[in-house]
Amino acid sequence: MKLASRAFAPDVIARTLDHLTEQGLQSDGRYADCYARSRAEKGYGHRRIIEELKQRGISREDLPDLSCYDWSQSIHRVYTKKYGTRSPLAPGERARRENFLRVRGFSSDEIRQLFRSLPSSGDTND
Repeated sequence: MKLASRAFAPDVIARTLDHLTEQGLQSDGRYADCYARSRAEKGYGHRRIIEELKQRGISREDLPDLSCYDWSQSIHRVYTKKYGTRSPLAPGERARRENFLRVRGFSSDEIRQLFRSLPSSGDTND
């Protein structure tokens, strides 16, 4: 926590945060919603967003509902921005692309669906 690293006493930090929360000026839920929206807009998947929020100390109760996002559209946008619209021919290249998407926080099912929807590199119809 930034306040602790700047030599504020733990009891002062706790009292200040409690006071801000009581006044509605500090909310973990509101922070989590804003953070999730920002990360989703940058092309990160729900798994990574949730993990990052947990690492930042957000409790289960304050985790946002991410079901309102269109994750299939998001993964498609991320993939085509980096690789274009074609599916890879070589298995090793496909594995590298799958790993990239997994690290971004997309599930195996989402990745499989994406690859099924892409035209193969051997297709000549555009």
